[in-house]
Amino acid sequence: MKKVKFGPLALIVIVSLSVILGACTSSGLDDESTQENAKKILVYGHSGNSTSLDPAHMKEGDSTHVTVNLYETLVNLDEQGTTVVPGLAEKWDSSKDGLTYTFQLRKDVKFHDGTDFNADAVMKNFERWTNGDAEEFPFYSSVFNGFKGDDSRIIESVATDGDDTVTIKLNNPQASFLKNLTMSPFSIVSPNVFEQSDEEFESDPIGTGPFQYFEGKQNEAIVVVKFQEYWQESLPKLEKIIFKSIPDNTARLNALIAGDIDLADSINPADRMKVDDDADLQFFERPFMENIYEDAPSIFAADSTPLFGATKYMMNYLPQVTGFDVLSKVEFELPAEEEEEEEEE
Repeated sequence: MKKVKFGPLALIVIVSLSVILGACTSSGLDDESTQENAKKILVYGHSGNSTSLDPAHMKEGDSTHVTVNLYETLVNLDEQGTTVVPGLAEKWDSSKDGLTYTFQLRKDVKFHDGTDFNADAVMKNFERWTNGDAEEFPFYSSVFNGFKGDDSRIIESVATDGDDTVTIKLNNPQASFLKNLTMSPFSIVSPNVFEQSDEEFESDPIGTGPFQYFEGKQNEAIVVVKFQEYWQESLPKLEKIIFKSIPDNTARLNALIAGDIDLADSINPADRMKVDDDADLQFFERPFMENIYEDAPSIFAADSTPLFGATKYMMNYLPQVTGFDVLSKVEFELPAEEEEEEEEE
């Protein structure tokens, strides 16, 4: 039987973890065998360095690979990237003139620091952005045409009505307003961090996402772990993700082939066959969609990292057309007999 190639980190994880994984769906293995031998840590080799974990400050896309797993937005895009669907807001209404949007927020959502997500938290995030400047919040400036006091600004005001309702009024209609709110820079952050310095924020980022920050070192690796109080039942599937920075494309591919990482982004098109021809790997291609965000800078081009290689048993990975992937549904499925063969060695 063909042996699965795992690096030292992956082998330690497989041997030592006893956490039971929820149901897997892609093979004929019985559920009990699958659950007992499931790998719960994903090592993601990505091509860049995460320069910031504050989504509103980001000026490059590599940080977003991490932050989309820590934070969430009021609304999301569906898998095709064409339709706005609920996020932290479970429903919304807009006025006929396109100037007023009222959002009904989800109840019983927690930030990673244990505080409640509510309308006041949403309003404070918008207040933070609108009271800033283009240097501090470049995406807010670009997408919503300026800040408090600017005559051309799109957003006029944000108000709350109780804990679960937020109303946003616009100075001028913006056809892409809801779609713009799906962008990662407009993720909702716990207001508790706003009084901290930038350095403190970077070492203790707090959102509502499926994973929460554990530790990290810029230009090396950032570790996030499962948020136990996440509002979406049974998610995330993984216990931990290690975002490992490997800027060199060849080195990243070699790390994947060696089993040192489980997922590699930005595979060179010329190297696609190396992944396809390796029985222990699988290949993913990001769907391409042009101009997802009409008002956004080019950093959010959907084809920024189109090609991916992954280990054979990584399941439920669906590259998203936005260019940045929430990994809450990813899981692994390892046949018991192949794991036992590795342990005997």
